[in-house]
Amino acid sequence: MGINDKGRIIIVEVKSGPADFRVDEKWSEYLDFCDEFYFAVDAEFPQGLLPESHGLIIADSFGGALARPSADFNLNAARRRNVTLRFARIAARRLLETENPLQEKFNVF
Repeated sequence: MGINDKGRIIIVEVKSGPADFRVDEKWSEYLDFCDEFYFAVDAEFPQGLLPESHGLIIADSFGGALARPSADFNLNAARRRNVTLRFARIAARRLLETENPLQEKFNVF
């Protein structure tokens, strides 16, 4: 999950293979919380399994390339604010924990 320079929420669901895609259906629940949604797979992944209505990134251990753009889910303002704040809090907590692992005991956030 990320937020781009325009404040758009982007989610990328990494699939390790066809079996991973077939058994994991929770990705569809993410669609209500993003502006753009992508699957990231390797070049050998059978792309016909993936819904054509979502973005596609072909990735390897060196990087990735956009193979298909995402539809625009156009997140509403209230949900965007909520998702952005939750994202920021989680990111701040993770950063704080890397700086000071004992900080999590104090539940600052």
